[in-house]
Amino acid sequence: MGRPRAAALLFCVVLAACTGTGDDEARPARSTDPGTTSPSSPASATPTTVAPVTVPPTTGPPTTGPPSVAPSPGPAWPRATRDAAPPALGAVETTKVAARSDGGTLAAGLVLPRVGGTAAAPTVLTPCGRRSTLRAADVKAIPPSAGGSLPRRPGDVLVVIDPGHGGRAGGTHAPDGTPEKLRVLEIAREVRRSLAGRVGRVVFTRDRDMDATLPFRVALADALRADVAVSVHLNAEPDVKHGATPGLETYASIAEPTGRRLAGVLYAHQRAYLDTLGGPWARDRDAGAKYRLGSDGRDYYGLLRRSHRPMAISESMFLSEPREASLVARADVRAGLGKAIADGIVAFTTARDPGSGWVTPYPRAADPGGGGSTCVDPAR
Repeated sequence: MGRPRAAALLFCVVLAACTGTGDDEARPARSTDPGTTSPSSPASATPTTVAPVTVPPTTGPPTTGPPSVAPSPGPAWPRATRDAAPPALGAVETTKVAARSDGGTLAAGLVLPRVGGTAAAPTVLTPCGRRSTLRAADVKAIPPSAGGSLPRRPGDVLVVIDPGHGGRAGGTHAPDGTPEKLRVLEIAREVRRSLAGRVGRVVFTRDRDMDATLPFRVALADALRADVAVSVHLNAEPDVKHGATPGLETYASIAEPTGRRLAGVLYAHQRAYLDTLGGPWARDRDAGAKYRLGSDGRDYYGLLRRSHRPMAISESMFLSEPREASLVARADVRAGLGKAIADGIVAFTTARDPGSGWVTPYPRAADPGGGGSTCVDPAR
């Protein structure tokens, strides 16, 4: 999610608190994500230790999975409660340019959470977070997951993948100017490719470069009763420029009973893949599987705080650093990251993978301030 330059930081902070445009979804407060702020680490912060990960020798293409990861109990997480979940009404996909009840149109191929109405006239939340009623003739219905406890049969699993940022929220940038929003969409497509045939359904919050507010992203996972949701990001502004171990970070909610395991499973599978690439690595001193608290003791990141489903944020590599930017520019590395995330999703939803890599995060800045932003729904 990156951590912005000075001018971008104000823009991000403004977006986060008001509309959630972009993504309060990830990254310590240093990101160009609207909705996140990530301060530099306090000088007094104590470095934490990531649970060890061992990777066996390989003779073929790199693989990831539970056998390559040594689980560790790790530190306990704080706990919080959340409000009642909205009804699981499912979603709709626009099959053509759809007329909106509030005027204008919505582009074809959008997946939109249903928040009311009827089957003949579903009321949806648009990517910009506006309620609008559509005609049944312009959409097809997407039913929610049947739900139930984990692990589940693979064919019963519904996964929501959230490529971070998009539209006006570009995220951080590689040294050559490539925006995070592009790279994470490419990685997300690799996740979907790797999940094919391994889970029942995969839904994207965005499959193109478009504005997508935080409430929309959360509502889609909630309305579909997603068995797991993962927001894909890349990072920026590390504490350490040349560390010995990858700076991978995964975040999950303290209010989700399975959040700690989800963060650890996604960490373990991605870490096993990244270790095959060699170092040195950029990293924060508390890199690992973790939570982040706001000033009220709840989840700092709105994507996690508002969600009622098992959801995690993944910050695989530091796009701001030349070496890691060059790695993620490679199609094979993006495929490797996508497969590692997919392996973690399958292990979390269909098995009892314990995960690893939990750390206690060092204190970061208070919650972002207020402001406003502009969001444009895709119309064509």
